[in-house]
This record gives sequence, structure tokens and C-alpha cells, in this order.
Amino acid sequence: SLGFGWSWDDLAFAFAAPVGMLQFRENSVEITLKPGSKRDTPAVIDIDHKTSGLELINHVSTGSKGSQFELRIKRFPGQSAVELSGSIPVDYGLVRRRVSVDNPTRYFVTELRHALQSRGITVRGEAMDIDDLSDINPVVDGPTNRIVVRHMSPPLSEFAVDMMKRIQNLFSESLFQAILPKESN
Repeated sequence: SLGFGWSWDDLAFAFAAPVGMLQFRENSVEITLKPGSKRDTPAVIDIDHKTSGLELINHVSTGSKGSQFELRIKRFPGQSAVELSGSIPVDYGLVRRRVSVDNPTRYFVTELRHALQSRGITVRGEAMDIDDLSDINPVVDGPTNRIVVRHMSPPLSEFAVDMMKRIQNLFSESLFQAILPKESN
């Protein structure tokens, strides 16, 4: 469910990124948009992190020289498809927009898996969101498990300044979730 005052038509945008216990790049990715080679051809759209889990649906056409630039972006709750529609003039430059991912945990673990593999570390199996593991009971503590990395976030005094200065909803919602009693989450 969405928080009070949240609107479904904001969900595609980075400022409305969903909260997850694992977060990467503020749970958003950058998409780039440029006109096609000639009028009435599809615009060219790319995403900076192919492992984000997002599917781009391109309904943006290339308009005539000097026409108006128009872009609409939407993603429905619980869906990974980001639909882009509108028009970009053939003589227009590169456009960058940040969009939110649908599943922050899956995005994080997929990016982690990719980073480990790109550095020669073997990772067996697919990256998965623990919420998708219904019948599997993973062992969290045990003699064979060990901490491989630990990262401490900046202190709250620094974190809060950035959160309030940029009006970063993701940070404030994450902080709120962290301080709520567990039975309220």
C-alpha cells in the first residue's frame, strides 16, 4: 500500500522510490532518451543499470524539427514495466531522467551478484529477494557463516541534514521504518 498522500502516478519517479531494507543508488536508475534518426521513428531509450529489473516500454516517437518535447513516464504499483510516451523533436539533445525500481531488494542483490562476478568471484544460483523464498529456510547464523563486509552509514546528524535539505523521501521513510517497533512494520 502507498503512504498517506502518495499517488500511484508518482511511483515511476526517483523521488517516490520504494523503501527496502537493502538499498542501492537510492532505489533508482537513470534512463536516457534521444530522438530517432528521422521523424515518426521511435525514440532511442536506454537504461544505465540493465540489472534493475525494469522493463522499458517505449511509446515515444520522434517529432519534426523544432516541435515540442513531451514525455510522460508511468509505472504501476508492483509492476516492473515503465511506460514512456510522448514526442521528442528530431533535433533535440539527450534527455536524462531518474526512475524508481520496483523491487529494491532484488535490485540490490542482483547488482551485488553482478559486481562479485565481474571481479572473478563465483556466485552460484540467481540473485533472489528473500520474500520470494517461501519454502526455503535459510540459515542466518551458524559456524560456516561469516561476515564478509560491514558498512556503517553516516551518523544520523549527517544523514538527517541531507535528508531534509534534498527532501529525500526514501531516506526519511527508511528512517521511520527503522525506528518503528517491529510489530508495527
